[in-house]
Order: sequence, then C-alpha cells, then structure tokens
Amino acid sequence: MLLMNVNAQHEWPFKNNYTTATTEIGIDANGLIGSNAITTKFMNTYINNEFIEQSVKDGAYTKMGDRSKIGSYLNAGAYMKKMRINEADSTVRNLTLALRYRTHFNAAFPSDLFALYFYGNKRFAGVNADISDFNYEAIQYQQLQFGYGKTKKSGNTEFEYYAGISFLNGQSYLDISTTRGSIYTQPDGEYADLDIRLESRQSDTTKSNFGSSNGLGASIDLMVSYKMENQVKISLSATDIGMIAWNSKTSYFVVDTTYRFEGLTVNNLFDSLYLDITSEAEFIDGFKEDRKKESFTSVLPAKFQLQVSKPFMEDKLMAYASVNYFLNADYTAQIIAGGSYFFSKSFMAGLSAGFGGYTEFSAGIHVGADLGHGFILTAGTDYLTGLINQDNSTAEGGVGSLRFVF
Repeated sequence: MLLMNVNAQHEWPFKNNYTTATTEIGIDANGLIGSNAITTKFMNTYINNEFIEQSVKDGAYTKMGDRSKIGSYLNAGAYMKKMRINEADSTVRNLTLALRYRTHFNAAFPSDLFALYFYGNKRFAGVNADISDFNYEAIQYQQLQFGYGKTKKSGNTEFEYYAGISFLNGQSYLDISTTRGSIYTQPDGEYADLDIRLESRQSDTTKSNFGSSNGLGASIDLMVSYKMENQVKISLSATDIGMIAWNSKTSYFVVDTTYRFEGLTVNNLFDSLYLDITSEAEFIDGFKEDRKKESFTSVLPAKFQLQVSKPFMEDKLMAYASVNYFLNADYTAQIIAGGSYFFSKSFMAGLSAGFGGYTEFSAGIHVGADLGHGFILTAGTDYLTGLINQDNSTAEGGVGSLRFVF
C-alpha cells in the first residue's frame, strides 16, 4: 500500500479493492536531482541555460564543504502484469513485462572547482586551487524486463518474492575523474600553472539520441517480503544489479600534464579562452595524450532497500520506515519514514520525512485515488521543499503512476 516503494509494480494503494483482478497495466515515473550543497534555484537556472545571478551562486557556494556532491536519476516506463489466483492453496503467481527508460548521473567535486568555474580564478591569486578528487559519471539506457513473482498467504501471514531479468540497451555513457589537480594563479595575474591528471571514457557521441545503441548489457531485480501475524511487513529489494558492455567506439584518454598559461587574471573561467597561450600546440598535444578507442564495461548503480511497514487504526493508517542505498553512485544511505491515511476506499494521502541520499533533510507529500473501473492514480514527492523554497532547498523530484487493473 505504500506509494513511495522502490518496486512500484509490487506495492500500490487500493489493492484490496481489486482482489480478483488478474491483469494490471501501468505507466509510472520517478525522478530526482539532489545535492548536499547546490540549491534547487541554482540547478534550475543552470539547466534552463539562464543567467546565474551572483546571489544564486553565493547561495550554493556558501553551503559547500571541502567536497560536495550532486546526483540525479530518472526511471520511467510501462509494464503489464498477468496474475493467476489459486484459491485452493492461497497463492497468486504473476508474470511481468516492463519497458523502461533509465538515466543516472552523479558527481563529487571540491569546492575550489565550483568557484573556478563560476567565479573565475581571481580569488585564487597567490594560492593553489584544488581540482583533484573530481568524479563525474552519467549513463542513459533502455530496459526490457521479464519477471516472475509469487505471493503465498497462510492465515494472517504472507510471503512474497519477485525476480526479474532485464536486457539493456546502452544509449550513452560518460565518466570523468581527476586523481591530481591544481591551478596556481600568480598574484599579479601574469600566469597560471595547471597541474592535472585526468581520465575519461565516453561512448560514441555521433549517435547518442534516444534508442541509439552503443552497448548491450543485462541486470537482475530481486525482492522478498514477509508479513507477520502482527501485520508487520518486512521487505528487502535489490534492483539494477548488472552491467553494460560498451562497444569499441568508446573513447578513452588520459591527461597527465603541467602547463603554464601566460596572460591576464580572468574573472570568469570562460574568459580563459582568450588567455595568451604562448605554446598552443604543446597545450593541445598534452590533452591528446593516450587518446584511443576501446570497448569498456561499466557497472550499473544498484539500489538496495530495506523497508518495514505496519497498518494501524483498522488499516486506515499505514506507517513505514525504510533505508535506501545506491551502490556505485557516490550515495549516502538514506533513512526515510512516513505514513499514508486512507480517508475512504478511494482516496488516500500521506507525509514523509527523511535524511541522506544525494541531499540532506527531505520532506514530502503523496496522494492516491481510485478513480473507479480499475483506474488508480498516484502522485507525490519526497522533496516538497524543492517546490516551495528553491533558494534554500537542495533537491527536487517526484513520482507518479497510472494503473488499470481488471
């Protein structure tokens, strides 16, 4: 009954209204962009390619520690589930077919890198700006999943499991990291010294539109849950355990170089294009070091969730708490708790609060409605502050679904 569960096709409100349904067709989407420092005002301004005012930059920069992070994901698609009910042994078996579009990116960076990019190097006159320990990874792919699940009831207890295997089409991939990096600006602005080691992999950029195939892969989803006599339900799920093998058109290069820019101090990094580079050929050659094309295999960001739920007030109130974690995604474990209240058999609403993930504190609201004739609509967000206070919030996102059961 919990709207915000990671396995949207397994948990949804108003199930008890359709206990004899044997078919379920649905579309759903959930997405997030969050940071532990960068404000949603800054994110939206930057994404929309609008002018970033000084106050907006300052609002993000003042929240940063030595190293900050930002991450985003989108999971959208459609599915169909066919169920077979066996009343004799109190079991429900189901087959699921799903087609989904997936994106995920995460980045971790030192505050000096943000300041260089958005303020320029003037404030670093006479000191080293740290641009080391920077990581950025972005992936887009399509997913075709086949799954099998079973629910077994015995008195007031219930055991459920689900396993799915997915075939993946890799659309695009980009990874950039620095293991060493600094920029020193001479106090009078006569020169700036760059010292950097950078590695990058990128899939074929000549075809990166939706549906383009630059790699193939596979993944599995697993879910198991148990409802005890006291109606406490414990669920454990693991999704997107897999990898994508990118083709031989994937580019790879390493930059390990030092270089002195001679020119004027710049107030904005974009102005560095006009610095007087005394040896342009040498500079460009440095950034072509070890450039080649080769196949490569990347591991997916896999999500793990542990959730505990229990109904109260004659099943009108459903309370839950969960721990979420993304592996291979520079993600902090997130703890989130909330509750949903069923005002009637056809309408529910709930609240949630959490801490961790790509952001820090989060609070949300979600609603659901049984529209009748098998149509069920749900919508919500765990990041309500991103909608009402963009100057101070550091995350925004939402989830929604429309199901037809019969």
